[in-house]
Amino acid sequence: MSKDNKNNNTFSLTDSELKQFRDQGWIGPFKLLSESEAAQLVPELERCHAKTRGMFYPEKIEPGKSYYKNTPWFQSLHALSPTISEIAQRPEIVDRVAQLMGDDLLLWGAIKFSQAANKGYHWHTDTEFDFADGISIWLAVEGVTPDNALKIIPRSDNFKPMPEEYIGSGKYSMEDFSSDKLALSLARESDPGANIVRPPVRDSEFFIFRGKLWHGSDNNTDKTRHAMGLRYSSTSQSLRIPLTYLQPMQWDPALPPCVLVRGKDDYGNNNIIEMPKVK
Repeated sequence: MSKDNKNNNTFSLTDSELKQFRDQGWIGPFKLLSESEAAQLVPELERCHAKTRGMFYPEKIEPGKSYYKNTPWFQSLHALSPTISEIAQRPEIVDRVAQLMGDDLLLWGAIKFSQAANKGYHWHTDTEFDFADGISIWLAVEGVTPDNALKIIPRSDNFKPMPEEYIGSGKYSMEDFSSDKLALSLARESDPGANIVRPPVRDSEFFIFRGKLWHGSDNNTDKTRHAMGLRYSSTSQSLRIPLTYLQPMQWDPALPPCVLVRGKDDYGNNNIIEMPKVK
């Protein structure tokens, strides 16, 4: 820990890390899991994800209907697993996120990211952050190296248009946004100095980034790569489940399950649940 850091938390950020986050929108990597914990997390993520509907956006949205009243959202694995919930509340994460967002914090997203060999996912932003401000964690679990970790474009959370706006306009498709060259050229229309960074995380490590950064993914190896995403916001925010990924955004009437991981909730905007119990 840096001597010039004035925060007393065990896992507080250094002044240089705080500056990097302010300037670039990301920091890391940081160690979190043991080798045995990482190995056990893969089947737990798969078990819990299988209880959800998976990534789902209805073709036609019926007004007032909740698509998640009785079916878990695929980003709510923390509500299905004591193991995942406990990992997401460790001080290695929460101490650092609290420095960036304040002491009243909700965990509202936990997601399985398993990417097959030689597959990728297009550049995008996370639509959940269209409604509320927040921070994401990308935790490398198995088969992750600095060469196949998540890609980000620093500072891009304020770029306009966003990838979804380009896609929604019909000018480009999702497949077009699989191209690093295209994503970078469009990002440079907002910031001529924009570049693509792949944070150098390895298995059991995580990095932190602002929720609306442009990011994409590829796994140019012969093995499946496993990771977990976690999402945090201040209790002042109102969290929602999107039913669309393009504008105009529509939101499910059901609220996502949230765990109060630090501080207090003076707002009552969200569906706060107790940490899942070990059966």
